[in-house]
Amino acid sequence: MAPLAVVFGVLDKGRGTRMDESGRQVLRRLGDHLLEADEVQAWPGSLIMGTSTQDRYLFRLDDESLGVLTTAASSLFGWVWPRLPEDLHLRADGSTVFGTAAREDDAWLELTAGEYDAVVGRLPGDSCSSGDEAVIAALRRTCSRGRTR
Repeated sequence: MAPLAVVFGVLDKGRGTRMDESGRQVLRRLGDHLLEADEVQAWPGSLIMGTSTQDRYLFRLDDESLGVLTTAASSLFGWVWPRLPEDLHLRADGSTVFGTAAREDDAWLELTAGEYDAVVGRLPGDSCSSGDEAVIAALRRTCSRGRTR
């Protein structure tokens, strides 16, 4: 089975103000995984009207970068600017499979039926009440499953 996600993105929403040191440190730790940095008006779950933009960073998802993601915040909803980059999203083949709008306490999956079955099949027991740890563990198993060693 191919990896569910191979890229993840985050946004620095600070236009004119600076992200906290903790967020800048996370971006530095992820530096070797950077695939693309650009100014965008749209990203998964959001669209800016007018001419304003935000800085988006796309990174390669692997064991090392996933380790940074899972230790930088205690929750998926902890990815809120200015402490950390915001709007964490996982992508495969240019499409979003998982997105968050942490400031709004919103997260979603965009999965095909086969992807859904693969993720649910890796969740332990009553995963709907297990919190972030179960989701992260399932994503870790799903992402690493398709990688060759």
